[in-house]
Formats: sequence, structure tokens, C-alpha cells
Amino acid sequence: MKVRALLTTALVSMSFFWAAAPASAAVYDISVTAAGDVVSHRYWGWFGSGSYSEVGANPNQVYHSYEPGNGNSANTALSFDLASISSVLLADIVSASLNFNILSISTEGRNDVATLSNGLPVLNSNGTGWKSFDVTDNFKGQFGSSPSTASYAFTYTGYSGFTFASAEGGEPAYLRITTIAAVPEPETYAMLLMGLGLIGFMVRRRKFQGNF
Repeated sequence: MKVRALLTTALVSMSFFWAAAPASAAVYDISVTAAGDVVSHRYWGWFGSGSYSEVGANPNQVYHSYEPGNGNSANTALSFDLASISSVLLADIVSASLNFNILSISTEGRNDVATLSNGLPVLNSNGTGWKSFDVTDNFKGQFGSSPSTASYAFTYTGYSGFTFASAEGGEPAYLRITTIAAVPEPETYAMLLMGLGLIGFMVRRRKFQGNF
């Protein structure tokens, strides 16, 4: 009975070690390609109206301007190729962020100068430089339904706008994907083997003593 109780206690203890094993994590940075950041322009006025897309824009633009008889606007769409994480499981994705470098901001008293497609605002008060948006839920939704690409778009919110670095300019926006998988570290395997060996030794010793 004592041997059986000892065996049970040891197995339970090792299960705690197993559950507490540190997990391995991986971080993937996926940059938008030159073909993946597209600026869509629109113009209107007394002379007529029209629109066109610019794949090679440098920098990317998001703005809205108007003067009597003349209006212009631009939005930028980003498309990321997810081939590098095609083997990643949706359940293993812990976080995702969209990172981009704001070069300039123009505003007429507005703080929100643009909006990301999932509703996050680009704020004038946050200034220029590299910015990071947490897009975890949005990204996981896209990845779950279409694991080959992820798309985001910046749209203007009024008579204001901003520019941000493009792939053509050498500082592309990028997605940072962090994944995690509960894989025991080598130390945990060693502890498991040592525990099993100890149990085997004690059981054999108990049997040996019982023969006398």
C-alpha cells in the first residue's frame, strides 16, 4: 500500500512539474511588400471628378482637403502575405500588432486624423514616429477565415491627414505576430525521467525487501 501511495504521489508531483514547464514562443515580423501598400486617390470639383490607385506611392498618404471648387482625398490599403506563418495554428497566436512609421501629420484642429479599418484612430496628439496598434482579435479573425493574407486600410476622418513610410521608401509597415506552444523544456524531460527512475528503484527495492 505504501508503494502504491508513493507511486501516486510521485506521479502527481511530476504532473505539476509538467504543467509548470515554460512554454516556447516565436515572434514573426511580416513586412508589407511594395505591391501590398496601395494608395487610392479621389478628386472632385467644378471640372469633374475621378479616382485612381497608386501602387508605388512613397510615402503612403491618407488625407482629405477641400477648397471652393476643388476637393481631394486619399486612403491607403495594406495587404500582408502570410505565407511565412502558414504552419502556425490559430490557437497558438497570442498577439498581433500593426506597426508603421508616421512621417508627417496635417490637421485643422482635429485630433483624430485617420482611422484604421478596425476602428482604431490615428491621433495628432501622439505625434510622428513609429506607432503600434494592437490588432490581435482582428488578425485572428482574418487568419481563421483566410490564412493566406491579412488586410488593413487607413481612411481619413475629415480635413486632415498623415503620411507614413512605405515599402518603396525602405521602412514598410509590418505585422508582428507572437505565437506560443506549450512545449516542455529539456530540464522538464530530465526531471520526468529522473522521477520515473526513482519510482522504479523504490518499487524494486520494496519487492526485494519483501522477499526476506
